[in-house]
Amino acid sequence: PFTVRGRREAPHLRWAYDATNAPLDESAVREAIRLAAKEWTRTGVVTFEEIAAEEDEVGSADVRIGWRRGDHEGCPPFLAGDGGLAHATDPAWPGEGFVHLNLEFGWTTEPPPVTSPAVRPQGVALRRPRVVDLRVVLIHELGHLFGLGHAADQTAVMAELYSDPRREASPRAPEITASDAAGIHSLYGGGAAAPGDLWICSVDGRGVPHPVAPALRRVAPPGDVLWDVLDADGDFAAEIITWPARPADDKLDPLGYGVCLYHFGEGALLVRAEGPARGVIDPGRPLLLRDGTARIDPGEMAYRLEGPQGERMARLRFSSDGLPLRQSPEDRVPADPTWRVGADPGPRPLRDLNGDGRVEWLHASPPEEDGRRAFRFGSKTRARGEPTFWAVAAIPADVDGDGILELIVQSLRP
Repeated sequence: PFTVRGRREAPHLRWAYDATNAPLDESAVREAIRLAAKEWTRTGVVTFEEIAAEEDEVGSADVRIGWRRGDHEGCPPFLAGDGGLAHATDPAWPGEGFVHLNLEFGWTTEPPPVTSPAVRPQGVALRRPRVVDLRVVLIHELGHLFGLGHAADQTAVMAELYSDPRREASPRAPEITASDAAGIHSLYGGGAAAPGDLWICSVDGRGVPHPVAPALRRVAPPGDVLWDVLDADGDFAAEIITWPARPADDKLDPLGYGVCLYHFGEGALLVRAEGPARGVIDPGRPLLLRDGTARIDPGEMAYRLEGPQGERMARLRFSSDGLPLRQSPEDRVPADPTWRVGADPGPRPLRDLNGDGRVEWLHASPPEEDGRRAFRFGSKTRARGEPTFWAVAAIPADVDGDGILELIVQSLRP
């Protein structure tokens, strides 16, 4: 539902506006910025503070919004991102961030006409519009400032495709969608629980999981998306990987459904989310995974093949940024029984929870009618006691590389 470029230390932005060379009235632009900011504050977790003109000086704001044309100040060309309309810094940018709006376009702050209830894509243009709605672009760029990348959902504010509300029917000004909110809530917390949430937890001595970081919202709806954990880039910290549970509909998505990766930093906080990497897996075949053993030996994925040569598998290696690459013919090799089946609900070792010197094993019962399983702890061969929690799935992994396992839990219910 979303991608992530980075994470701010705090979900608060102090903004200033630079009216130099502005093609629009200053008061109208400031009001458009306030309305765009208000849209994001509806998520309940991000806030904004406007720096008054008389108090503004270099370095007083987290981000400065202004107008530019052509090559400017060492920035990449406008056409390198967001359709050439604008560009913004991400959370890793040192010093004062910025949003630059391209003066080569026509801009307006007038609200769009209400002509039809049809749902149209939002986001930022890949084609050149005649006139650009400033508020539409500002909402999108503010999302980048908080760390969100482009969304595959073409109705999301963070989609890359811009739809001009003056040329295409639109019932109202763009609004934050469930996909946009899922990204912000996955970064900074908040949001309502949903069946597709993945919770990052610690486990106490009684075997009860306790969330230690914001849940990944809506990333793994049961029945639609499968998931597992794998060190895809060889940095000794596991990534969460998701992929579709069923083949793509060629008419709806001719490129096929993709694989997504979620990377974590200190404190098991989400710092990057990538994907979907399309066309690299065949979700109609069982997916296999192999854990890496060292920094130079990251994890791998494969899917099973059947043919005249017997059971084989197509191996997928990961690129340096963590996304899986399409396999080459030499990666089609005999099946290896040491590779595990993805999303295996079988017993998994966790750690010594109660101080008896023995590793605890996590056991899952068959799923109930709602898809949840009862989870108990015990030895490798035997569970004991009453369930300590209910969930669709749970997998232990060290996602932040600190040597301490977290428990990733899907659809947690105490």
